[in-house]
Amino acid sequence: MSSINAVREALENPGYEVGVSNEITDPSWDAFLAAAGGEYPQTSMWAQVKSESSYQTWRVIARQGSKIVGGSQLLVRSLPIGAVGYMPLGPVLSCENSSLTRILVQQIRQLAKRERIRFLAVQAPWGSRTALAHLRERGFSEPSPELVPTASVLIDLSSDLRLIFSQMSATTRQTPPQRRA
Repeated sequence: MSSINAVREALENPGYEVGVSNEITDPSWDAFLAAAGGEYPQTSMWAQVKSESSYQTWRVIARQGSKIVGGSQLLVRSLPIGAVGYMPLGPVLSCENSSLTRILVQQIRQLAKRERIRFLAVQAPWGSRTALAHLRERGFSEPSPELVPTASVLIDLSSDLRLIFSQMSATTRQTPPQRRA
């Protein structure tokens, strides 16, 4: 290997250790997501919700030392046609990093192949051109329709319920009709 290639390789892979986990709950992953600005579909709480619908959780996690610096959560379900999965708003990184994104996308593809996932729908994080470029480079195409809602409402539930309702429009406050048994 030439010294130019050795320097390039050292710059592109500065000591990342990439591993795979299939634990549903992972407090260290959730702490990383909170610090990195990850979205709810990447949390272990979402994995718990989806596990009730027979989804299995897989996470590709990159560390530098003991610190998580990036990763992604895949939710996979076995169907009669084979395993299918989705990766909403991933991969998530602590900061924009092209080489780490490339490494993670490569590991995601290897995981999909190893677990015989026949179809993997991927939605890159909003605004991450780097992730989208690396996903396209590795054969992924942008999903349509969106896997994750593109608009939502965040409500601070620590306030008094009367105050929360008073800040909503009358139609939003309406209780949906009850179903008859």
